[in-house]
Amino acid sequence: MIRSWLLGRPPDSQFKSVHKLMTWSVINILPHQGSIFPTWLPARGVGVFLIRQCVLLVFPILVGLSFALLLLRLVRPRPGWPELARQPGALACLAAVAALFLAFWVEELFRTRISLAFVGAAVGLAWVALGVSRSWRSEDSWIDRTGRVLGVCWLLAGGLAAI
Repeated sequence: MIRSWLLGRPPDSQFKSVHKLMTWSVINILPHQGSIFPTWLPARGVGVFLIRQCVLLVFPILVGLSFALLLLRLVRPRPGWPELARQPGALACLAAVAALFLAFWVEELFRTRISLAFVGAAVGLAWVALGVSRSWRSEDSWIDRTGRVLGVCWLLAGGLAAI
């Protein structure tokens, strides 16, 4: 599916492929929990459990917004590719989507589970690379600001998922 999507198909099929990937990421990355409020956990365990449940509730929203914002950022009129690569909001969405693609391929090839922290780490590494290279160029537009907020949400979700 991914190979044919990358090689190019009609636009209608590409949207179906993106929908399939989003569905896969929501179904396969989220762990399947039994009870909602386990009584066997100690007091600290209940807090950690509730934090993880909140992260799992936010995850599908983050996936959908990452795909949508990246597609909106690529619609013309937009800055050129070099300027677009320096925007932290666009880079956060691109890193999240690329990490989801990579997680999909790794899970399909090796039949292993990838943690949600992987996506947060990808966004963090992309921003660190942007900062170290002194290429951070924020744009005063709603789409870049939303991308930056989304990147911070991915960092928080990844950090909380690693607890």
